[in-house]
Amino acid sequence: MNPEFPALMARIRHNIQSGQQARKQLAAKLAELPIEQAAKLPRALLGRLAPDAMAVLARAGAGTNEMGSVPSGAAKVEASEAEHAPAPLWLSVLLAAVTAMAIALIAATLERPARWAASRAHLAAAETLGLCQRLDGWTEDCSYELGQSGFSLEEIAVWMGISVETIAAVNPDLPISQSLPSQTKVYIPRR
Repeated sequence: MNPEFPALMARIRHNIQSGQQARKQLAAKLAELPIEQAAKLPRALLGRLAPDAMAVLARAGAGTNEMGSVPSGAAKVEASEAEHAPAPLWLSVLLAAVTAMAIALIAATLERPARWAASRAHLAAAETLGLCQRLDGWTEDCSYELGQSGFSLEEIAVWMGISVETIAAVNPDLPISQSLPSQTKVYIPRR
């Protein structure tokens, strides 16, 4: 075990106790306020009170400050909206950021398959949908322009999972095993 762990736990316990004491002091000061002024306090402030401090404030508002029953005729203190206070700003921002990243990741992951499905359903041509801009498993039924030289039809066929005969048949003007120059258009057939 880390030798600093007990000291860290002691600091955490001390901070928790200090926070509880501060909330109780805050509740005691709030209990001194007239109930009309206490009702005008922001929900965020009331939301920071511990449940026992809220009880002190409620007893003060009801007209008693002891642990006994509330005298008859005293105003009932209804549950405040502090129980339903909005989430802290940092939590809302964190949740929004995680949600945005998840949406972006899902969109990036599904973008090419969605285009491919639209092409397969004959909603638009593969070239119109942008499936021919890079050579990957979703590229088919379009002409791909090589960005650099050094690829042969054999290498492209292996890369795409197509037989060499199939790709050579739809590209009869191109050599099969020689390196193709850049900007050569290679037709990738539908699989």
